[in-house]
Amino acid sequence: EHKELISFKPFVTRTCHSIAMAGREAPLLAAGYQSVRHQSCCAVYDPERAEPAAPAWEGATNETVCSLEWLPDGDGAQLLATGTSAKWMRIYDTRVPQNEASVVISVHAHDGGVGGIRAALMPMDENYLCSFSADAVDL
Repeated sequence: EHKELISFKPFVTRTCHSIAMAGREAPLLAAGYQSVRHQSCCAVYDPERAEPAAPAWEGATNETVCSLEWLPDGDGAQLLATGTSAKWMRIYDTRVPQNEASVVISVHAHDGGVGGIRAALMPMDENYLCSFSADAVDL
């Protein structure tokens, strides 16, 4: 059995640089977009909503989002790590509306744009992120 295709499009058409699916508990799709003046560059879509094509959450205004990673969290929090072309790595709580303080952590991660980001499950501590850019790979 095939399900109907759902298209997720930003309000202003632009390049999508990265996507990430959350786990089965919260089947959310995050998309990272090219920066466009006064537009959110990260959108989270919920395919199970009545109107799935409209973003359930938006963030990262005016900075290109190059990489995304949903972070594992035992308490059901919906934390999303983003890497930007402006050298920043930010973690957002997507349960908090964009116009409120949804940034949990903001770190100047690299000397160049953050090309990729992944959660690192370390035996001693699950709170690690790996990221890379043209200049380095960081843990």
